[in-house]
Amino acid sequence: MADLILDQLGVTLQGRALLHPTSIRISPGRFVAVVGANGAGKSTLLRAIAGLTPICGAAQYAGRTIGSLRPIERAQLLGYLPQAHDFAWAMPVRDKVALGLYAFGDRGTEGGVGAQVDMILSACGIADLADRPVDRLSGGERAVVALARVLIAQTPLLLLDEPVAALDIGRQYQLLEQLSGYCANGRTIITILHDLALVSQFADRILWVDSGKLVADTENSPDAINTHAPRLLGRAPQWAKPAGNGPATLFFKREETE
Repeated sequence: MADLILDQLGVTLQGRALLHPTSIRISPGRFVAVVGANGAGKSTLLRAIAGLTPICGAAQYAGRTIGSLRPIERAQLLGYLPQAHDFAWAMPVRDKVALGLYAFGDRGTEGGVGAQVDMILSACGIADLADRPVDRLSGGERAVVALARVLIAQTPLLLLDEPVAALDIGRQYQLLEQLSGYCANGRTIITILHDLALVSQFADRILWVDSGKLVADTENSPDAINTHAPRLLGRAPQWAKPAGNGPATLFFKREETE
């Protein structure tokens, strides 16, 4: 495992800066949440790191510039999950997830592809969908299948764009707990999350993005959330103290109308 280094990483399209030059270092084993309003540049940041859009500057991992890698090398290094989960062919779920091992060739068959697919389907809670065609799934089920296809490759770096946005509460927590376990084993996760209640419970670092700029890079703390959420998201968080000595729970309160 190695540090991820962004060195003046930026994106400009038709003379407009979609992502202003950004320089940060992220050490292995961190669960990093990217937070900001719609259109702030969060997805652009992930795509720039993944080498999926023309950039200035560089994103480097283990001494390698990600954007200069061949696609197959990049796929062995990082897993990227986009927002959209459109599947072009009505193949069974197990076959769709197995495509996540394509970049590894013969190495992807170690222990048997089928066994690896079964393992990740079970871990993601969708073993019962294994033989169902992906075009017969709900939106939430498709989202989990797309995530499973990324996770099966076991890459050291994961870039996830709203991985739990379409999921029910139980599945959100199940998958984020699973991702937290990956970080405990040294993998690095950078994920876009809109629910600050989830951010406050799972992330250990927060990148605050506004108008294409990284305006703050903070550890996860109530003070950081109280400082940046009102300005970037337009609403101040509230904190509920539990009956015991556990951590406070974050929520947002509706505004009273006359």
